[in-house]
Amino acid sequence: MEWNKEAIERHEQMPIPPSVSPLARKQAEKIARKKGLSQVTVTEVEEAEEAYATYFGREKAQEMKNLLEGKEPVPQMVEELFFDASEKLYDIKVCPVKYGSQRKEVADGITEIFRGVQEIFEKEQIEETIAELSRAPLSQQSRFTVVIAGCSNCCEPPFFKDLGVVGQHVPRVTNADCLQCNKCKRVCYEDAITLTENGPSINRERCINCEFCAKSCPNEKIIIEKRGYKVIAGGRDYRHPAVAVRVKAFTGQEGVLTTVKKIVTLLKKGNEGDTLKSLIEKYGIDMLQ
Repeated sequence: MEWNKEAIERHEQMPIPPSVSPLARKQAEKIARKKGLSQVTVTEVEEAEEAYATYFGREKAQEMKNLLEGKEPVPQMVEELFFDASEKLYDIKVCPVKYGSQRKEVADGITEIFRGVQEIFEKEQIEETIAELSRAPLSQQSRFTVVIAGCSNCCEPPFFKDLGVVGQHVPRVTNADCLQCNKCKRVCYEDAITLTENGPSINRERCINCEFCAKSCPNEKIIIEKRGYKVIAGGRDYRHPAVAVRVKAFTGQEGVLTTVKKIVTLLKKGNEGDTLKSLIEKYGIDMLQ
């Protein structure tokens, strides 16, 4: 699809992560196609920018804009969360929160869990346990992998990993005035929000606690009532793929680390050839709860 000069220049100034820029271009083209256009103009780029501002949250969108303009504050990378597993038999993968994609309170919580997991693994000498469980010569497939995701969007997927920690941000509808802007409904990709004359209503059965609705609300009609984590375990992505099962639907940092300690204890019960998945099947998920 063709782009006019102004649209190209506007796209280059979009306040989004560099990795998203090529996709934002396709988003603008999608908007143009829906309008029956054969050329992308500034209008379609601006509409794409608005969609990403709602998606990432206006606070982070403004920080990215500040970065482009040489202003403060800007997204803060968390260097500590870039884990080097090259010489380890375990890995701790963290979602784009390490690039500054989440607000400070979320990043701080993830950082504390990251530190706690690493401390437990080192104290319990988990690498020796992992080595003993591996039947084949030690390789990348032997590595025990933990994924920590800041929200249910799971940009770093945890579902086929040994252990997953997923941020949960539980929304609540307040008594504030609803502007009937429909932004919360537009960003609820689970169709969990119904907009009534009194404001939004949240279907808890469909809601996955991603926080998009609260981030998009301009008048705090929807806020985050509490933050915590979902814990899943027993996933596999080598040889015998398996989806991780839920250990805890909602818990705090202490609950996450308690589960990690129980996982280490369970792994130490294993014999050569066992995995966390096989041990959960043998002893039951109750061992981790």
